[in-house]
Amino acid sequence: MRIPKTLSDKAEFLIRTIRTVLFAVGSVLMRIPKVLGDKAEFLIRMIGTVLFAVMIVSIFYEVVMRYVFNAPTFWSEALARNSMIWVVVLGLSLGIRKKDNIRVDFMVYRMPGRLQAVLGYVRIALVAVFATIFVIYGARLALTNMTQTVTGLGIPVFWIYLCVPLSGLCMLIFLAETLIKKDTRPF
Repeated sequence: MRIPKTLSDKAEFLIRTIRTVLFAVGSVLMRIPKVLGDKAEFLIRMIGTVLFAVMIVSIFYEVVMRYVFNAPTFWSEALARNSMIWVVVLGLSLGIRKKDNIRVDFMVYRMPGRLQAVLGYVRIALVAVFATIFVIYGARLALTNMTQTVTGLGIPVFWIYLCVPLSGLCMLIFLAETLIKKDTRPF
C-alpha cells in the first residue's frame, strides 16, 4: 500500500478506504437479518411444535377425563386455546418469511414484470405497517394486562398477548431480509 502524496491522491485514498470500510460493514450488516431470520424461524418452529403438542395432549387428556372418568378438568380447554393462539400468531410471521400466507394472485401474474415488482414493494410496505402496529399495540396490550389472569390457568394474560408483539418483531426481521435479498415477488 503506497502512501498518497498529493491532495488528489489523498482524496482518492480516503474515498477508497471509506468504500472498503463501508463494503465490509455493509456485507456484515446485510447478513444480520438473514442470521436473525434463521434463528427466529428456528425458535418459532420449536415453540410452535411444542405448543401444538401441548394443545393435542391437553385436548386428549380432557376427552379421556370427561368421557372415560366423568371428571372434566378446568384448565385443559384454556391451555389448548392459548397454545393455539400462540401457534397461529407466530405462524403468521413464518408465513411472511416463506410467502405462504393466503393470497389472491391471478391478477398480479397477468401484469407486466415492473408492475409486479412495484406491487411487491407495496406489499412489503403494507406488511411492515401491519407488523409495526402488531409490535406497538401488541406490547401496549400485553403490558396493560399484566394483572389480569387467564381463567383456568392462573397465569397473567400478559403471557398470552406477548405473542402479538413477538410475531410483529419477527415479521419485521423477515421483511428486512426480503428487502436485502431484493425479493420483490408480489405475493
